Amino acid sequence: MEVMEAREEVEEAAAAEAARRKSGDENDGSENNPLALLRDKHARAAQDLSTELSSAFASGDLGEARRLSVRLRYATRILQAVREKM
Repeated sequence: MEVMEAREEVEEAAAAEAARRKSGDENDGSENNPLALLRDKHARAAQDLSTELSSAFASGDLGEARRLSVRLRYATRILQAVREKM
């Protein structure tokens, strides 16, 4: 469910960015670019998951490491989808 919502968020941000550009607002600043904001959000999430995954491995909690690796895989796929839309 979370992945579907994230994919929908990517599509909405891409549509908003297309509308912004069509309206003539060509400012590339990330403060106005919905895709850049979304990229930054998901990049931070992927980094946080990576840190948590390292900790899980270091503590020997393989169940948690497995769960986090799945979440990290989804996070990086979403991040890739955002980058493709940019």
